[in-house]
Amino acid sequence: LAGKVMGLYAYGKPDQKYVDYFVEWFHKPFDEYQTVFSGQPMFRDLIPGGVSPQKYSVKDQSFLTLISSMQAAFCKIICDAVGELGKISKNVILTGGCAINVIANEQARIDNDVNLFVPPNCSDCGLSLGGAALLHMKMGGKLHVGEPNPFLGLELLDREDNVKLPQGIIKEKNSKFDLPNLLDEGKIIGVVHSINVIG
Repeated sequence: LAGKVMGLYAYGKPDQKYVDYFVEWFHKPFDEYQTVFSGQPMFRDLIPGGVSPQKYSVKDQSFLTLISSMQAAFCKIICDAVGELGKISKNVILTGGCAINVIANEQARIDNDVNLFVPPNCSDCGLSLGGAALLHMKMGGKLHVGEPNPFLGLELLDREDNVKLPQGIIKEKNSKFDLPNLLDEGKIIGVVHSINVIG
């Protein structure tokens, strides 16, 4: 699920009809996703005329509802998958591009009684890392995990108690030349440049 969807999630409110639609849509065979790359309007069976580039703006509440519903559906799928894996083992590892979705990861961690780990290289190229970790465990090895794990996210979900931020947050601007030293010290950094954000 694209990072932009995750980022826009907070600006809309999920609609259960859309959430149910996207849960089913995410489970379709890969061939069904070809419409994404065809340039044809998507989700025509959900929205009259479908969704296509330039049709909606992030200023349209109906679009934000759609995006928020898509993220909520994705969270449900990840939570259900982690819950099923948790019946087999209390130690669950998520890899692949989907594992970068910190909202889904945090929800899965809260909803399921598991030790959830997302490796540092969890993008699509991290699939091989997940396979290697699984093989290592099957051969009797132990998975070594480190803290903190930025891909589990902070406690981002709405909660009644106060959200606790990590200690040592650096609020001042740093030179890009300082970043390797901060990483070497074990800091979690965020780079903000114009409208671009790199975690």
